[in-house]
Amino acid sequence: MPRVTRLAAALAEESNDVDSKPFLLPVFVQVILTFVLLYWMGYLRSDAFKTGAVKARDIALREPNWPPRVSQISNAYHNQLEVPVLFYVLTILALMTRHADLLFVVMAWIFVVLRLVHAYIHVTDNYVSRRGLAFILGAVVLSLMWVIFIPRILSASDDARRPALRRHRGRRRYRGAAPAGGRCAQGLGALASVRRVGRPCRARGPGL
Repeated sequence: MPRVTRLAAALAEESNDVDSKPFLLPVFVQVILTFVLLYWMGYLRSDAFKTGAVKARDIALREPNWPPRVSQISNAYHNQLEVPVLFYVLTILALMTRHADLLFVVMAWIFVVLRLVHAYIHVTDNYVSRRGLAFILGAVVLSLMWVIFIPRILSASDDARRPALRRHRGRRRYRGAAPAGGRCAQGLGALASVRRVGRPCRARGPGL
């Protein structure tokens, strides 16, 4: 586990210089859509309880006894917790491995726009043929994104990991090096032996 933690920290430092805003904007739009549907569903369910359209015992075990409009919005919300999860995972992997490029941004926006169209159909006329078409097109786009980026991520994961780890280890050695003016411990091996013995490191002045 410590090695995995060091690797994650090194990869995070490696990707600090990448502007992630263009790649995260589609994700944020998808997240906003999910929250809008969530609160809309919550409002309609609360209203159904207040008006007596449904009783708690009628839906306590998730029975499908909600009014049709409430079920319609609920289905639209729960749909955002299915296929889009794979989109979130791919975005995180692409950013961590620095393979989020212009193609990724374009395909991400196409996927999110199709999800918006799908959700709009879902909460309006709910025409199944159009809704199904939007869903399938979004799934195809996301599948192509995975097909494109899986080979890139796998082929370059080792190359991206090695330099990041070398820099991470180099910084650790630098922090553990002897003071610039001291000559009693030359190199990491001598410094380690001095620490084991417990003798302080003293600089040699002129004539000593």
